[in-house]
Formats: sequence, C-alpha cells, structure tokens
Amino acid sequence: MVQKIEAPASLSFGTPYQGLPLAVTCASAGAWDEVKYRWERSVDGSAYRPLGTTAVPVFSDMVPVGSTYGLRVQVVTRAGFSDYTYSGQADILTPVQPIIEAVSSDLGEWEEPIPYSYTIHPCNRGAVVTVRAWLAGGGDDRLLRQHIAEPGTSYQLDLTKWWLPLPCGTYILRIEASDQYGSTAQKTATFTRLGKKISLSRTEHLNATPRKVLLSVYPANYPPGTAVVLQASCDPYGPLPVWEDVAAGEVHQFTAVPAGTPGIGYRIKIEPPAGHEAIIQGIAVRYLA
Repeated sequence: MVQKIEAPASLSFGTPYQGLPLAVTCASAGAWDEVKYRWERSVDGSAYRPLGTTAVPVFSDMVPVGSTYGLRVQVVTRAGFSDYTYSGQADILTPVQPIIEAVSSDLGEWEEPIPYSYTIHPCNRGAVVTVRAWLAGGGDDRLLRQHIAEPGTSYQLDLTKWWLPLPCGTYILRIEASDQYGSTAQKTATFTRLGKKISLSRTEHLNATPRKVLLSVYPANYPPGTAVVLQASCDPYGPLPVWEDVAAGEVHQFTAVPAGTPGIGYRIKIEPPAGHEAIIQGIAVRYLA
C-alpha cells in the first residue's frame, strides 16, 4: 500500500510589506527521502504562480505590488506529492516612515547647554525603530546617542559633556529614525552656540557622602578680569543644599553636614570681560568618600 504524503500542517509568515523580503515557514513533512517544498503565490486573488522549490520548509519571497497576498505550499517526494496547504489572503501594506515628534526650527542663541527632547511614533506593524541623534557643525558630525525607541516615550538629549569644548557658531541637531522595514525619517533643528560666558551645574548620586573634592577646569587661563565661580556640594539632594566655594585644582574639605541622599554636585560660572569668550575643554572631578 502506498503511504499518503501529508500536506504541511501549517504555513505562516509575518506582515507582507510591499517591496520588502518576507520570511515564510511551514511545518516539516516528516521522514521522507529527498523531500522538497514547492511554493506558489497569489496576489489580489489571482491564480497561484510558482515561486520556487526548497529542500527545507523555509522560503523568502519579495512582496510584490498589490492589495492582498496569499501562499500555498506542497510537499514533493520521490513517491509523489501532497495536497496544498494554504495561508489565506493577507493585506499587503506599504511601509510608512516613523513619526518624529520634536521641534524643527531655529532654536536661537544659547550660552548654556540647549534642552532638546523628541518622541518616536512607529507607523509600521511590529516596527522596531532605531534612533540616532547627531550634532553637526564645525566640519564634524558628532553622534550624541543611539538607541531603540520605546513608542511614545519622550527622550531628552543631554548636551552638557559636548557643550564645553564646542566652539562658538551655528550647529544642527539631527534626529534620524529607521525601522527594520527600511522606513526612515529625519528631523533637524538649528541653534547658535555663544561663548560669552559659561554657567553649568551637575549632580551625581553616590553610595557614600564625600568628604573631600578636587575640581579642575581645563584650560584654566582666562582673560584678565574674568569672573570665575566654582562651587561644590556634598549634599546636592538635600532639602537645603549648601554650596561651598572651591579653588580650581585644590583639594577642598567639605564643612556642611549632609541631610539628603549621598551625592556630589558642582557649579561653574565663568564670565569674561566684554569682547572675550569663555570656552573650556573639560572638567575633572575627584572626590573622597
């Protein structure tokens, strides 16, 4: 008696996007010699047309132009062939670029790190959106951040560490978003970095309260008449933080009694006289808990 060749028990694929490859799988045919799988496709309900034959129950198809997409697969062996297994008709979608919700304009002139936020809204079903944030200007492109976006989540760009060595001039913030379907979007905003004065602050959580701090600013040679204020706090998260004046490049012993979560904080203000600019290349903070 000739054993019947069973059709694959299942046939599945993801969302068909026009012009993009689509991975297709079906259930294995079992222990037959020289098993092959014959794949056929129907677009918009038309007659099925052959796509190809594989030795494994996996196939990759390039989705054509159309409204609906259907497949069927048949097991072929030396003993004969099976009935077809059908997928049913699925809608063919056109890839849509992600939406970047962010300011896209001239943001004006800034002496301090500019605040900038963005939110990503994927538009393709099951899309995973990769985001790259760039700072362009001065003959260089700087990658500020790269990450996978959570849909609808607002992200804040922190330009603090890039701001200090940034020469005065006009710059472009560029947010790029792309998904696995090849859909891309971009949004840009411009701003002008002024260097007449520097005013910044930063705090950091620690496991223990610091007792001493060494704050260094590079370079430290300012024009005559420059007003320089360097302050540090061993209690930046307390209800009433005490900011103590420190001398650049010298160890400072804290005198305040912390009342909040252990941490370190520093504030820097540099204001040169008229006609001069304040630009520093870096800050080094060392502390002893």
